[in-house]
Amino acid sequence: MSAPDRLFCVKMRASRAGMHVSGAERIVAEREIAETLAALEKRARTHSKAEPDDIRLKIEPAGAIEIVPALPISTCPATDGPGNWAEAEAVLREAGVARAAEAVEMLRGAPPMRGAMLVDADTLERLEPDTARGVRATRMDALAGPAGQDGAAESRMAQASKKNHFREAVVLAAKVQAAPGIVAELCVSDDPEYTTG
Repeated sequence: MSAPDRLFCVKMRASRAGMHVSGAERIVAEREIAETLAALEKRARTHSKAEPDDIRLKIEPAGAIEIVPALPISTCPATDGPGNWAEAEAVLREAGVARAAEAVEMLRGAPPMRGAMLVDADTLERLEPDTARGVRATRMDALAGPAGQDGAAESRMAQASKKNHFREAVVLAAKVQAAPGIVAELCVSDDPEYTTG
């Protein structure tokens, strides 16, 4: 019996003039590192937000892996911006956030950040050490799929070389929700062409 593959976390962060343009990560077997690096570098260079002037690639041992199930997916269509925010508020309220309207306004008024706000669900106090930077969930990937909104599964390298907002949102939400003390997550993409929350 052969030894299991060692797993590594391969990360990419791209910026222009110090402003975040793109980021991604994958957890891959050692034999997939070179191909994953090439795919993530290509993804950084072809991002629609801007052409980066700085691309950083990082490889580190993945460490212990915990597998969590993907969350159930549902669609709440809204026809306009105000309808989207009202729907987000309703979802937060259903999750137990009493001051959901204020939480949504916090997100709407937030400046661009490299990470996310970590907010006390009861007091709405910001809990992250650096509120300008926020916090980031890291070291995550999916075993396979989930398939994109069109139902087609992609190869692992195709997933690395281009952004699949849907897939990455499902992975991120599952990881965040698995953390102790998390009540809800409200996520808005910083990619202007992606309007699904």
